[in-house]
Formats: sequence, structure tokens, C-alpha cells
Amino acid sequence: MLRRFLQILAPRTETTRADASDTWNERARKAVALLSIGSSLLLGAGAAAYLTTGGTPGVALVFGGTSAAVIHLTAWSWLGYAVRAVRNGRALRIAFVTSIAGFFIGLVYVFATLPFYVPVFLFFLIVPFAPPAWAPVVMSHAALFIVAARTTADRLARGLVYVGAIALMLVAVCGCLVFLAYGLFDRLSYLFAGLTAPGYVLVGVGWARAGKTAARSDESEPPDKSVSSAAP
Repeated sequence: MLRRFLQILAPRTETTRADASDTWNERARKAVALLSIGSSLLLGAGAAAYLTTGGTPGVALVFGGTSAAVIHLTAWSWLGYAVRAVRNGRALRIAFVTSIAGFFIGLVYVFATLPFYVPVFLFFLIVPFAPPAWAPVVMSHAALFIVAARTTADRLARGLVYVGAIALMLVAVCGCLVFLAYGLFDRLSYLFAGLTAPGYVLVGVGWARAGKTAARSDESEPPDKSVSSAAP
């Protein structure tokens, strides 16, 4: 079932064992870069909504949320392609599919908890900032990054990915706690979606360093040694 879902979301392209690691690194870096950009937009929009009054918060949420949603959907596609490049990467596939499933479960939860007098368009406006929608995605991404980081021999790169993933988990937990304490329409909760940006940036820096390390060691490593053997 996991393979079938990934085939629909991100069809496999033909790769050999020799270039599987390069393919994973390249696609993962693109995905994380897009996630960083999207989260930065959410941070700017959330900060504007938190600090301003009048019509500015609504404009900021519409622009930031819509732009970030498009960028994040593109990032999910690239992340799916990256996971598809990993042979025997069942743990990565589970984490990726869990992120998608968690998002849709969160959507249902947010919709179900909206007061009946709230217009439907407002639901789509606040979804990118609602912790129940994005927190499961971020937690799953963090788990995916931690599992995948085991494939790199560069300790500094691995450490950066670990720190970034842990930061993502902490932001997700804090966002959910604020949501439970103050509710869906409190402006403080809108900040936490964008606070995932530093975590994604750290992960991206880690993957960039890992890619450079792998490129330098290509000639000295046997072609059969790829990311496929390291992912559970």
C-alpha cells in the first residue's frame, strides 16, 4: 500500500545503485530548501498577524498562507521523489506517508472544531497556521530526517540534521500546547507554523554538507555502496 501511494504521488524514475545516494541527496536538498522558504513566509505572515491590527492580519495570512501552501506542496512532491529513490527505505516511506495522512486528519479535526458561525473560507485561511494541521506533518518530517541522517558518514552534517529535526519536534509540540491553551483563533498560535523555518534550514545545511562530502568520496567508494543499505 505504501509503494502504491508513493507511485501515485511521486512516480519512480529509473536510477541505478551507483547514483541512488546522489539522487536522494539532490532531491532531499530541494525539498528542504522549499520547506524552509515556505515556513519563512509563514513566519512573516504570522508575525504580521500577531503584531498588527485592522485588515493587515487578514491580508498577511491570505498572502503568506497561500504562497506557503503552494511551496510546501511542491516540497512534499520533491520529498516523495527523494524517498522513492531509496531502495529498502521502508522507514522513510512510512514517515512520508504518515506526514500526508497526519495532515488530512488534522484538516478534519480543524474543520470539525470550527464554530458553526465561522465562514468556510476562513477555514482555508487559517489551515496553514493551525497546529493540528501542520504539527503531524512536521513531526513526521523530523522522524524522516533523523532516519535518513544515518546514511551519511559526515558527523557534522548528521549532527546538523539531528538538531534541526529536534527543533522541528519542539516547535510542533509547543504549537499544539499553545493551541490547546488558547484555541484556534489566538494570534500567538499563528507564529509557530513559521517557527519551523530554522529547523528546516538546519536540516538543509546538514544535507548540503552531506552532499558535498558524498561528492568528494565518490571516486574512492565502490559503486554498490548507496543509501539503500542504510535505510531500515
